[in-house]
Amino acid sequence: MYILTAATLGSQAGAALAEDIPGRAIANPGQNDKVDFKRNRDPPEVVAARREARVKEEKRQSALKEEFRGIFSEFAQEATEQPKRVQLLGQMQGIVIKEQMLPLGITRDDVVRGVRAVKFNSGCVKGAVKKGECKDLERAYMKLLNTIDKVYDRSIVSASGR
Repeated sequence: MYILTAATLGSQAGAALAEDIPGRAIANPGQNDKVDFKRNRDPPEVVAARREARVKEEKRQSALKEEFRGIFSEFAQEATEQPKRVQLLGQMQGIVIKEQMLPLGITRDDVVRGVRAVKFNSGCVKGAVKKGECKDLERAYMKLLNTIDKVYDRSIVSASGR
């Protein structure tokens, strides 16, 4: 439709598009000095409220990270029994579900490396993973990873493309 209009109007269409429209910058810088870039600026109280909210959220995220790390350090202690470790993995999973993310500064890879190290140190490797308390620990670990993947939408794409 535009092509038809431009074709019928000829050079008038080009002139109409290039005319000085208030609030619209034209192609060459410095030609349209009527543009007021401060017009859409937020009032100072809105800017201050946003700054305060950012500082408050940074503090909350820092406290959340310390809480998560505290739970993980208790999980990693050698004296911690396997049933308690399963419970602690559930607490970490609860934080991820509640926040819909891992705490800032903690990545999925950090969690994987830490849990694998704890599993190795406690003897839950190879065939032992399928037996007894190691089986419960493995299930809790997989639930935590699945929750993290679900929150970050790291779903596996099937080969059929569905």
